[in-house]
Amino acid sequence: MVIDFIRLLLRACLGLVAGRTRGQGNRRPLLAEVLCLFVRFLLKDSLRKGVPWLRSRQVSFSRWLAPSLPVTFSRVDAGGVPALQCLPQGVEAPERWIVYLHGGGYVTGSPESSRDTIARLALAADAAVLGIEYRLAPEAAFPAAHHDCLAATRQVIEQAGGASRVAMAGDSAGGALCVATLVALRDGGEALPAACVLLSPWVDPSAKGGSMVECAGSDILSQEVLDSWKDTYLQGADPGPPGINLLQATLTGLPPMLVQFGEAEMFRDQIQVLVSRLQAGGVEVSLAGYAGQFHVFQSFAGLLRQGREALQEAGGFLARHLKDLGVE
Repeated sequence: MVIDFIRLLLRACLGLVAGRTRGQGNRRPLLAEVLCLFVRFLLKDSLRKGVPWLRSRQVSFSRWLAPSLPVTFSRVDAGGVPALQCLPQGVEAPERWIVYLHGGGYVTGSPESSRDTIARLALAADAAVLGIEYRLAPEAAFPAAHHDCLAATRQVIEQAGGASRVAMAGDSAGGALCVATLVALRDGGEALPAACVLLSPWVDPSAKGGSMVECAGSDILSQEVLDSWKDTYLQGADPGPPGINLLQATLTGLPPMLVQFGEAEMFRDQIQVLVSRLQAGGVEVSLAGYAGQFHVFQSFAGLLRQGREALQEAGGFLARHLKDLGVE
């Protein structure tokens, strides 16, 4: 595994040198560019080496990057779904709760690979964060992940003593799962969490053209990787609207949201469309774009200043909305 990382790092550095020699590539800081290329090569290699290979390297890489932060982790159960609980040190009876849904295209990722993001949100929001370990494809096809996230969120709301004490956050496919969970709660006539943060949400897996093409050379993602993930989760099924395309959902009656994205990422256009539709539906929503950044750059907050700033902003947003609704 160490050899894999060394090879990927060398490829990323060589790719950076070659691109800048030809006058190509994104003119962001060198470290951000190397990280972007590293992950892009990792994801492309996974098409050949398989999902288990990607999962193991993702967890190892995230642990290597994550600094030690003043939090405590423990394994818990959330409505029959495994979860990783994160508490700021010194907090034993939290009053604020955040449900965190990780990304990974419905096939990879876990609370373990999101430990740094989860910890930073817990500290910035002064809240307990539950990272939900929903089922992944190909072992569990659509709508398994959706069912797990809904069940876990309901359990957290009950445990916290009400929806006003709970917020949600998620990145990439996890951001889409956040929106899907909120829509399901709303449609069921249930109380909704106080607020939600979406980090580069993947809300339109059918998107083509625009930023999907324009940013293909400046992002960690590729159309081939995205199509593979989508097909692996759906496994030939027709999910029907909205399915995994949240731009087809009715986006009214949802809680306040903060949506962050990298201005050099492939999902830029669909994220802007999502925000426009949320606003049209009367949802209080803020959009924050980060110049030059790639998809879910917040995952590298241990190395990137903008990643740290973004998660601090996200945690502050959630804390304000939880406090406004009576959580002191």
